[in-house]
Amino acid sequence: MSNKLCLNIKKPLLIPGLIVLFFTLFMLVALPVHADTIKIGLRTILGVEKSMQQWKPTADYLSEKIPEHKFIMVPFVGLKELM
Repeated sequence: MSNKLCLNIKKPLLIPGLIVLFFTLFMLVALPVHADTIKIGLRTILGVEKSMQQWKPTADYLSEKIPEHKFIMVPFVGLKELM
């Protein structure tokens, strides 16, 4: 018998789980409670430029619909960039 802890995480659940984890950690670090500017973490798997083109309209829409706040996309590639 072995005393080693073995985590049996299935691959289809690993990537979505990591994305949720990164997004949650980023929001805890970057989102102030009462701020005029709200930063939205953008995991740039496809590259910064392509990801910004795809998701900037969402930030613009939110800024338009909630005028008391400005929403901006903050691209990051890995967890180290969040700290």
